[in-house]
Amino acid sequence: MCQWCIGSRVLDEQETEKDAGRLPNKLVKPENMRRLIQGIIDYEKDGFRVENISFSGITGEPMASKKSFMEAIDMLHKAGRRLGIFSNAVLIDDDLIQTLLKMNYINISFDAGTAKTYAELKYAGKLEGEAVFERLLDNIRKLVKARNESKDSKLEINSSFILYPSNYKEIYQAAKLLKSLGVGTLRMKQDNSGRMLLNDEQMLEAEELFKKIEELCDDKFRFIKIHKLNNPSEMQRSFDKCVIADLIGAVGSDGNVYPCNYHCTVGAKIFGNAFERPFGEIWEGDERMKVRQMLPAICPSVCDPFKNRSNRLFGAIRKTQEELGPEKTEEFVQEIIKMV
Repeated sequence: MCQWCIGSRVLDEQETEKDAGRLPNKLVKPENMRRLIQGIIDYEKDGFRVENISFSGITGEPMASKKSFMEAIDMLHKAGRRLGIFSNAVLIDDDLIQTLLKMNYINISFDAGTAKTYAELKYAGKLEGEAVFERLLDNIRKLVKARNESKDSKLEINSSFILYPSNYKEIYQAAKLLKSLGVGTLRMKQDNSGRMLLNDEQMLEAEELFKKIEELCDDKFRFIKIHKLNNPSEMQRSFDKCVIADLIGAVGSDGNVYPCNYHCTVGAKIFGNAFERPFGEIWEGDERMKVRQMLPAICPSVCDPFKNRSNRLFGAIRKTQEELGPEKTEEFVQEIIKMV
């Protein structure tokens, strides 16, 4: 695991001496993956279904379970679902490239502009990490080439760079490199755990680098700042009701269905197991409703920007509904839509 992975922070908060450890990878067995995916495909209620599926190992790499992953994407692609993956991209091979071309997006964890810094961040400075960086670049080249040569692939090839004191100086260098490789988007994030934030001087320097990156942007390359630097509200949970939990869920590598990816730890509350029961039955079940009422009290203290911002927005809509009624709420929502 990358030494600054947010998954390690979540594990630190959730684990006790009794239940310490990461989830077992039962999805490596294709029969388990097929059972899970079929349950997701079959679930439909009142004309709604699961439309978007993202593969994201918060403490691991989704493509490590290669055979299962490839079967899952094939099933979901045939079912017409929107598919994405968050990956380090170092395991990509020719077979996986053909699978990735069926997906809608890949977000590659990049985090460095040089092989040396990449190795320091992800491989404790070992030389093998520098070789992995070169392999990563080669994998990106191959994937971009295959996507460009495909007649029907809709794959967006994106990347992310998490700013730390040890790597922030390289974000512009990384942006130039990624653009030259054909990557379409660079997403800037900060250490969501709050452990390794930039100081004031470093932030000023980073902002200057951001301006240089924005000069690289055109119709083929975008720079998106996911976080506002060193803003505590972007990192700590800042809502009292998690409405997003009704719109998204997470399935751990153990087959358990969790409220979100930050809950996928040993001993956490679950809705049920998708190897044992169909996903739809679990989502509509009583146990999910019980756990749902415990949120966000049982959540980790850290939360990602999307959930924080979305829940604050839903909270404002709910307050408007309670105080001013449905008509004013509709006006409020329409004003928000105009701003987007």
